[in-house]
Amino acid sequence: MNPPIILVVEDNALARKMFRVALETEGYCVLEAEDGQTAISLTEQQQPHLILQDLSLPDMDGFKLVRTLRSLSQAPILAMSGLLTRLEEAHVASLGFDDFLVKPVTPSVLAERVRMHLAVPNEGTLPAAGRRRILVVDDDPSQLRLASLFLSRAGFQVDEAQDAVSGLEMARRSPPDAIASDLFMGGFDGFELCLTVRRDPQLLNIPLVLYSAAYLAEMDLHLVECVGANQYVVRTPDFKELIAALRAALESGPPKQLAQIVPFPSGFLDRAVRQLERQAIMNVESTRRCTLQAAQLSALDAICSIATRTGHIGATLSEILDGCVAASGVSFGAVYLRAPEGEPERRLSLHLVGGVIRDRRTADGLASHSELLERILGDGPGVAFPSGKAPDEMVSEFFADTGSCSALAVPIAMGAERMGLLLLVSETRRLVEDEWFLFARTAAVQMAQAILLARAVSQAAASEQRYRDLVDNALDLVYELDLEGRLVFVNAAVERVSGYSRQELLGRKLEEIVAPETRDMVRQMFTAAPPASGIAYEFEIVTKQQRRVALEVGNRLLRKGERTVGVQAIARDITERESLAAQLRQAQKMEAVGRLAGGVAHDFNNLLTIIKGHSGAVLQRNRVDPEIREAVLEVDRAADRAAGLTRQLLAFGRRQVLQPRVVDLNQVLIGVHKMMLRLIGEDIEFGISLSDHPCMVRVDRGQLEQVIMNLILNARDSMPTGGKLSVETSLLECDARQETKPGAVPLTEQVALSVSDTGSGMDAEVRSHLFEPFFTTKEAGHGTGLGLATVYGIVKQSGGNIVVQSEVGAGTRFTIYLPQVSESAAPQPAASSQTQDRKAASETILVVEDEPVVRSLIVRMLKHSGYKVLDAGSGEAALKLLEDYSGPLDLVVTDVVMPGMSGRTLAERLEQKHPQTKILFMSGYADDAVMRHGILEANVFFLQKPFSMETIERKVRETIDTIELAQPA
Repeated sequence: MNPPIILVVEDNALARKMFRVALETEGYCVLEAEDGQTAISLTEQQQPHLILQDLSLPDMDGFKLVRTLRSLSQAPILAMSGLLTRLEEAHVASLGFDDFLVKPVTPSVLAERVRMHLAVPNEGTLPAAGRRRILVVDDDPSQLRLASLFLSRAGFQVDEAQDAVSGLEMARRSPPDAIASDLFMGGFDGFELCLTVRRDPQLLNIPLVLYSAAYLAEMDLHLVECVGANQYVVRTPDFKELIAALRAALESGPPKQLAQIVPFPSGFLDRAVRQLERQAIMNVESTRRCTLQAAQLSALDAICSIATRTGHIGATLSEILDGCVAASGVSFGAVYLRAPEGEPERRLSLHLVGGVIRDRRTADGLASHSELLERILGDGPGVAFPSGKAPDEMVSEFFADTGSCSALAVPIAMGAERMGLLLLVSETRRLVEDEWFLFARTAAVQMAQAILLARAVSQAAASEQRYRDLVDNALDLVYELDLEGRLVFVNAAVERVSGYSRQELLGRKLEEIVAPETRDMVRQMFTAAPPASGIAYEFEIVTKQQRRVALEVGNRLLRKGERTVGVQAIARDITERESLAAQLRQAQKMEAVGRLAGGVAHDFNNLLTIIKGHSGAVLQRNRVDPEIREAVLEVDRAADRAAGLTRQLLAFGRRQVLQPRVVDLNQVLIGVHKMMLRLIGEDIEFGISLSDHPCMVRVDRGQLEQVIMNLILNARDSMPTGGKLSVETSLLECDARQETKPGAVPLTEQVALSVSDTGSGMDAEVRSHLFEPFFTTKEAGHGTGLGLATVYGIVKQSGGNIVVQSEVGAGTRFTIYLPQVSESAAPQPAASSQTQDRKAASETILVVEDEPVVRSLIVRMLKHSGYKVLDAGSGEAALKLLEDYSGPLDLVVTDVVMPGMSGRTLAERLEQKHPQTKILFMSGYADDAVMRHGILEANVFFLQKPFSMETIERKVRETIDTIELAQPA
């Protein structure tokens, strides 16, 4: 269900906002109109459920507006004004307003009155009353109008009277069917009205119901019966009780035995006297409160004036105090302010207002009580004299100097900051009541607000100057446009970039200096609805020197109310940034694919391990049907191809396991020379040029050979009709002072490996996607698109960089740069005959693997090799198993990535309890738990999944034997 719509017609923006916030808090939908024409338009379009209308509007008279609104809508219309006299109230009632509110209106009163009118049912929702005529008598215009409204909607015809005398006159001229009267009215109240009606032969038999907002004492209820009223009801916001009582009275008629009611009740005069006494006390209290409120309003008026002018804060406080003194009737007042921060002492300076203190000496005498003034500032709400408590000698002496009968002093403070002190003195009034303390504290708070406001005005001026300096000295271009697209503000950067002076730019349309092809985009700045952060546009401007400059522009629409008045924008040159952003996007794209590859490879390699393990077990059997053997061989070959594809993905994503050794790049090329010749074919001329010096690098030899083969194959495929292919190595000495491009290898001595061909070459578009996975220019079925992606991943993971130079028809040159190392090539350890002769039957291995099928396969492989094997499905289970196991344990083969405890954590725990036990890690991808950036740490043994039976047998033997040989004898 949609919330009720309320139209607020108010020309004061602050009051309009207050009404909107108060009503939206209650759940209403609020429309705002600042003048009569807007109100008429919104009423026609939206048909609000209720209208709040100010009587004073800038474009038309409020009484004229209500006639127009009433012709457009039957919704309740509530008048609002701060100067609503009784004559105007009567005018309001006769013009079609349903109710009126006297300003200022508190949010609670506003919400209650709105709920009241929206809750009134339509005539058709209540039983028909035959349009009986009811005379309503009430001295409260608001309640009178509400009673009339609810009774009318209940089906009654209503006459209104604002006092008992006029009500009697109306009843005698035209007797109503029933009378409803407020009980407590000034002068002639409801009791006397009812008694007079019962004594009048013409009105004697008219039913009469009394109502009031208060519950009556037992004596008052007895008086209700004595004066001949049909019933007394408590007034409710919807007047339902009164409506029900009137219907009952109309059916039953006047009370029986009226002759016994006519004599004047004996308790009536006593009750009237008590009521007048209560009213007199209330009037005195109301007068006092009104006086204090008038003083507070005077102070607020002075504070408001600060917003429109600037001046010395002392003069402003004097003006506020003048208003307080004049409105409250005290004799004089004084304001003491603390000295500014930074002075050696926090002394008090004096600002004095009033004429009772006749000379400056008296004023200085008051200021001399600095100890007391400081105490008041630090202790609490303030002090009054006389207070009625035990006299304080310091306070008594201070107030005696004022020469008055009563005085009070309160701190001027805001939060924890104590700014000064307010003193009020009276020769005729006693200022010790709570109301005076409340007034003084309120005035002090307003003075504190005035001080803060004065500070804010000063700070705002300084801030504005800082803002101007900041904007004018900014490197970015800052400008504003009007609705016609003309420049109305530019900073110095606009002059610098455009080449035009400020005088040449102001008043000129932005379109005149924008490149022609992007002018439509500039026009969108006025029509597009930007998000909170604004819309970024990219276009070029043409400078005075006819040079084009690419800009990125963030703008926001400038609005005045609901109306757009211009555009504010900040622009910057984006040429260099666009280049860097393209490089970053490429790097992020390749990193994302690499992460995906690493995640997939873990599970995929587990599956491949199972396939290769079982196919290998079948192939080792002697008696296998030849057809079955051939089928199993195909399965095994397919698993090898899948493993190779996975390795390529891992290489691209830099997730493969590298086991780096120091090698001579020249010797690596010599080792693969024959294989290269077999790959390229006889129609390609092949040449190799090696550096005269050793090219020592730390790499994984197998991975480096794969890089070389991939580049050779790529070059061969680019020369289908033959050509030249050359491979060369060289040493580069780099100058540390040279500038390094982002992502390049740090500038040290490097080894370069170049592969060049005279093939078809590549254009810029192909080069931009060259190292992306699955990107290929070959025909479908002739390449996976992973070759160069694998090269890129291996080179980057090895700490190197790769550069490609190519043009269409001019061939291609790939150059790989790797850091040079000064170490010698690592010798290959040779296992001793003693190690090779050992028997596996004497050794025990614990297998820890969370995948049951993989674990079962590894156990079977190791048992087949003669080892004693224990197994566990997790790190926790392995530790629990070893607690009960007392035999020897030579090796633990553990998966790296497992739920719960990882393989690395298990190894650390085992090292504490079984320091002699060797660890062999296995996994489907490089994990930093045992590797750093995919490079195997020293003295860590690793088995890459998937693996065959021969592979795991060899790795287990190598792990056990190599570590044992490294131990001292």
